[in-house]
Amino acid sequence: MNRKLSEFVDYDGPDASIEISLYEYGLIWKMKDEGTKEYEIIYGTYTNANCVYRKFACTTMSEKEFIDITEYSWFDKSGWDSYRDSTEISFPNDLQSAIMYHGTENIFGGTSLTFKIEEDL
Repeated sequence: MNRKLSEFVDYDGPDASIEISLYEYGLIWKMKDEGTKEYEIIYGTYTNANCVYRKFACTTMSEKEFIDITEYSWFDKSGWDSYRDSTEISFPNDLQSAIMYHGTENIFGGTSLTFKIEEDL
């Protein structure tokens, strides 16, 4: 299944540009439910030879779920803190540093349901 980049123009990411967030950082998000602070998250699962993300997966995660993950024994908080600007958790902004330090499989679990996002903007 392929999707179009235009489907994600109302998402946020680590960069102001949705294309850069998606293809270079491999991460974008959009709030689904303000009450539970649940986000839909699109994350990169495969890069090409130029280190550009080309396959993606989708999951949902709430701020509470993310905080719970940071409390697990395997989660190295002191190492993770070296990637961050603050010791206060700021979800979803801190998600990128958690992924950089622990990897997508540790944060989201494994997935076999991937898709491509075609540039159409």
